[in-house]
Amino acid sequence: FSVDLFYTDAGALAMVLLSFFLCLRARHHASAAAAAAAVLFRQTNVVWACFILAFDIHRQLNPPPDRESKKQERGAGVGAEEEEEPLVRALWAVLGKAWLHRGRLVRHHWTMLA
Repeated sequence: FSVDLFYTDAGALAMVLLSFFLCLRARHHASAAAAAAAVLFRQTNVVWACFILAFDIHRQLNPPPDRESKKQERGAGVGAEEEEEPLVRALWAVLGKAWLHRGRLVRHHWTMLA
């Protein structure tokens, strides 16, 4: 075994977790910097950087419902389940939302894309 493997593993994991934490706090540029540092530790962390970018874009396009609407949904009845959308239709819906909000998404994530 090599001691360097464990050293880079801990630093890389810390940077990936920091990037995700900053993403959750909407600190986009700082998250991108932490993701870049994670990739400098280990190049395979580019997969995690892409995941964090996709997660944040999804979260911006589909904000969580507020607490009041959740309470109303629970009171709507037990049989009020939504049907699952086919994958292709859901993908087109996400891509359509991304195209409509492309200016805001690029403004927030240009450092991650560069």
